[in-house]
Amino acid sequence: MNTDLRIIKTKKAIWDAFMKLISTKDYNDITVTLLAKEANISRKTFYTYYSSIGDLADYYIQYASEQILTTIRKQNFREIFHHPEQMLDAILTLLAQRNQLIQNILFFDEYNVFLHKVERKIINGLIPIIQEAYPNINTDNAKLASSFLVLNLLSMLNFHFNGEKIENIPEHFKNQLIQLNLYGLNGLINN
Repeated sequence: MNTDLRIIKTKKAIWDAFMKLISTKDYNDITVTLLAKEANISRKTFYTYYSSIGDLADYYIQYASEQILTTIRKQNFREIFHHPEQMLDAILTLLAQRNQLIQNILFFDEYNVFLHKVERKIINGLIPIIQEAYPNINTDNAKLASSFLVLNLLSMLNFHFNGEKIENIPEHFKNQLIQLNLYGLNGLINN
């Protein structure tokens, strides 16, 4: 059990150091040596867990994407289409319950380098969910619908995170997102 706790603490130290460095340096200027010094670990310890700075970033990009997709998968997509506030509420709950990691990756300018990778992973992960809910929709239209939903959702959440606290998302933001998604996708899904 102690080994597990040490691993958790070490990975947290690595991530915290990475978050600190990325807020003051360009992503491409962050080296393993710099990160190890900031995390107060050896380079060897870093390489025990990650093969490079890119590998570290990819690990957390995958983590953030999977957390959001898991939340979406728990919903009935046909129900989400008619009541998109359920998906928004579920994602807001996820973001409120988790540490700052997902919020940082998705919504803060310092981490913008990761956002597009997360968007692509979520978009691609949502395509089969849409096709399962709507078997007659072709892959191109499912991809278009997925892109529309994900980019609208993340844009609305970005406005929220850059202006207000997560616990207090205004109802009008939810209603605007619902209107955008419902009426914007209605023709595509129903064709």
